[in-house]
Amino acid sequence: MLGALSMDILSDLCFGKCFDTLNNEKERDLILEGMEKSVQMVLKEGTMHRWPKGIWDYIHSKEDVVKRKYVYQKAIGAMMERIQRGDEGGERGGDIFSNLLHAKQPETGKPYDQRELMGEAILLLVAGSDTTSTALTVIIWHLLANPETMQKLTSEVCGTYSSVEDIKYQSLQSLPYLHAVIEEGLRICPPSPGLIPRVVVDRSPGNLVIGDHVFPPGTEIGVCNISLHLNSKYFDNPKTFQPERWLQDSALKCNKTAFSPFSLGPRACLGRNMAYMEMSLTLALLVYQLKLSFTNPEKELQDGFDVEDAFVALKPKVRVQVAKV
Repeated sequence: MLGALSMDILSDLCFGKCFDTLNNEKERDLILEGMEKSVQMVLKEGTMHRWPKGIWDYIHSKEDVVKRKYVYQKAIGAMMERIQRGDEGGERGGDIFSNLLHAKQPETGKPYDQRELMGEAILLLVAGSDTTSTALTVIIWHLLANPETMQKLTSEVCGTYSSVEDIKYQSLQSLPYLHAVIEEGLRICPPSPGLIPRVVVDRSPGNLVIGDHVFPPGTEIGVCNISLHLNSKYFDNPKTFQPERWLQDSALKCNKTAFSPFSLGPRACLGRNMAYMEMSLTLALLVYQLKLSFTNPEKELQDGFDVEDAFVALKPKVRVQVAKV
């Protein structure tokens, strides 16, 4: 359901029209299965981009290709519908694609062509929804596995607001424990746990030197986020979910310079602020209105929460019981 929630939010923000997957079970299954296959296939294709494309047909099953194609067609269809709507009422819309449609190429001053816009539509939908739903799944799993932490978060949210209508992102930013819970979830299992490569550029003084290592221009280098986040050199008890490490007066070691769930620099995730907004609102509204518990707590705690690194994390399914407070 978190995947469907993220998909509905992204479709509305990107194209100005919600897919409504939360209320359409058949559509929800098709989209979420297609999303999962998209992520799995991207990993393979990222390591195969220099191979003859004909080999790909032997790597990907036809069923997986069809499932991924459904998501891509959904994104492109939403884009085409957005183009046809144009500027409604003569004013530019507040959605992301409205700005892309008016954007100009810096080299030529011309609008982006349809092929480029298709790529943006697919990227926005897949990258934006999958990573945020993964982060929320990680956080909720660890909250349920640590009841005291869940109680602290619930007490902070419920003690701050007198009604659900009062819960707004602007005021949520002043809740330190909510922020700490989100940061800890992003640390212990970042949505993009793997290598994000960079190329050493050719500029003065020439080679890049890191410690005792020398990297000449053109060398591809990178660091896996999770290798930093789970390193005891930077974080005390790195494999333990402890949001308290992020609080101002915490005695726990927490080296924020080693924390990079959205990457760093000019290529950092453009949607990170939107992701924080979605995570903050979702978690606050959930704990304020609902009581969550594992459907099978013994199995969940025995199995733990492990993801598969496919550049972005492939998360397990977490079955949760929900009751109104």
